[in-house]
Amino acid sequence: MTIKTSKTANRSPIKFYTLGGSNGVGKHSLFFKLKNLNVLIDPGIQSNTDGVDVRKKNFDKLDAILLTHAHIDHIGALIAVMENHPQVRVYCTAATKMLVEQAFNKRPDISPPNLDLFMKRIYAMKYKDAFCLGRGIDISFIHAGHILGSASIIINTPEGNYLVTGDFATEARGLLHPFIAPDLDLRGLISEGSLVGHNFPSATRGQDHFLGEVGRLIENNQQIILPTDCLSVFQEMAIIISQEQTKGKFPDCPIFINNWLKDSFSAYAEHSSSLFLARENSKKIGWNFMVLEPFYSGSNPESLGRFCYFAGPAHLKRSFPKDFAGKIVEQGGVMVTDSRLSSSQVKKRVLPQRKMKGNIAQLKCSNHISGADLSSLIEQMRPENVVLIHGQKHALGRFGRKLSMPSSVAEIGEEIKL
Repeated sequence: MTIKTSKTANRSPIKFYTLGGSNGVGKHSLFFKLKNLNVLIDPGIQSNTDGVDVRKKNFDKLDAILLTHAHIDHIGALIAVMENHPQVRVYCTAATKMLVEQAFNKRPDISPPNLDLFMKRIYAMKYKDAFCLGRGIDISFIHAGHILGSASIIINTPEGNYLVTGDFATEARGLLHPFIAPDLDLRGLISEGSLVGHNFPSATRGQDHFLGEVGRLIENNQQIILPTDCLSVFQEMAIIISQEQTKGKFPDCPIFINNWLKDSFSAYAEHSSSLFLARENSKKIGWNFMVLEPFYSGSNPESLGRFCYFAGPAHLKRSFPKDFAGKIVEQGGVMVTDSRLSSSQVKKRVLPQRKMKGNIAQLKCSNHISGADLSSLIEQMRPENVVLIHGQKHALGRFGRKLSMPSSVAEIGEEIKL
């Protein structure tokens, strides 16, 4: 990929607005005015945050939509925005397009014919291939290391280069290509700061600890259930465990998943050749997962021997197989949860009235960049301006004040000039 620096000496600023998710994890959407082009990045929706409802907002003109990745807080309002703007095109990576289709295929309010029409307006772009939106504005997607298909966006304008990181991680967890700082002069960096102010281990240490703990449990003949969301770190750990087993580097046991996760696992298999872990595999990567649904509904876990069962959703509500999970723990198995879900929440949602013979283990894993790594990365890239989004406002403010370059924390609806 060849990235050009500023095309002219013209230093008039670009403008953008954050429409949601500027304080904490939630709804994310950025609206850019690039010369005469209006570009929307990530029309997301989630009910627990304030902001502009982009489902209902009718922009005077919308020339393009860019997607960083397919988490619902970044794409949830996509169909509504496309309905309001029937001519607008959407650009994302091929894997993100596949995951978008999976997400909206489950919605009962979108018929298959209509979904097909929407998908025809979504254009799959290759990583690092620049494409022109018009008016001298070039766009490139680079690996973000967050989930399958995730991308950071380089915006090359006559006024200078801008980088929107989206959610990203700079360490390879053994599955995804990590974000690598592009070699270009940056007039503006718009970066997420989810883990700023939080004590999370590095991605590598988090992965090593996870694999070590789960491997130890398997060697002790434990039955393990891991609540996970689609496109989350724990799901990716299942894939890594599978690969380590094929290499003989991890204790052997069946890996089960439930139907709630099946489509997203198939997406990783579909795009396995583009994954970071494929670099070391000359043959097609194998996928050793068995769907344990609806088989588990009448099953006694003791009859299955040791196994590792990844089941969603991670919040343990609605589609989560609570009865079977309760049996596993009651009979001496272990539930391994993300540390952000407290043990009291687990017991309340899955284990009420049960006598526990096993235990609950909590592990920290993340697919976001750590605060220390973000600081180091910004100092390396040396952008003229930094705008921080997607984190706790007070933590981002403290973080920004320590940087040796101009920075700000985006407020919802605020016009920011770069």
